[in-house]
Amino acid sequence: MTGQISRKYLAVFSLAVILDSVIVSFSPIQALTFSPPEAIEVAEYVPPKGLGVPPTGGGGTRGGSCSQDKENTGLPLTALMPALESSGDNWGLTVEANPQIFVYVPNTSARTVELALKDEDEKDVYRTNLPISGEAEIVSLTLPKNSVNLEVGKSYHWYFSIICNSKNRRRDVSVDGWTKRVEMDSTLAQIEKATPRDRANLYAKNGIWHEALASLSQLQRENPNDSALAEDWKKLLESAGLKEFDRFPVTLINVERSP
Repeated sequence: MTGQISRKYLAVFSLAVILDSVIVSFSPIQALTFSPPEAIEVAEYVPPKGLGVPPTGGGGTRGGSCSQDKENTGLPLTALMPALESSGDNWGLTVEANPQIFVYVPNTSARTVELALKDEDEKDVYRTNLPISGEAEIVSLTLPKNSVNLEVGKSYHWYFSIICNSKNRRRDVSVDGWTKRVEMDSTLAQIEKATPRDRANLYAKNGIWHEALASLSQLQRENPNDSALAEDWKKLLESAGLKEFDRFPVTLINVERSP
């Protein structure tokens, strides 16, 4: 009898030991940690410090629309440029001798626009007329290499006008902007090794507006179905106070072949 009781207690003891070891083996000794994936950078424009004001100010304007397009109640002709808080002037930096200029053009019956580039003394550097489709769109114009070479450290004043009536240019609808060319510093020297998307981000974070917009626009044309790039484009425009324009297509206008 005593032997049976001993064997029973031995069995219970053994079972307790086994259960304890099982519990120990499943007890969390150290909590598992999972590092979140590295966040993807989103292009967001950061205004450069110490930009000052243009040589001759006056405030950036939205040009409205042609008088004959009275039914057009949408967005007005607008320079896609960040506006200075101090003066309202449209002003952006570039590192290129021939930067791209982006302008939103509303629906219009007009079919011709004029692009004029002036120096700090408001003397003509370049002027040309260009065709437009008449559809609401963002047009991109690259200043021609055979006619324009912006100098480092100098500012340039450009005007974009819809020629509403070629016989009466006083009816033109216009917007303007200032562009200053700066040297590429050590930070921007990373541009050459960066991926196309990182390149747009580097430009934006360093206040180089023209190339940030141009780089991202090119990426979107090459990858029209990339939702991440579409979000980057939206974020960049929004960061410069231009969020209402992210839904419009971008059309390249070949300035090199213009008269």
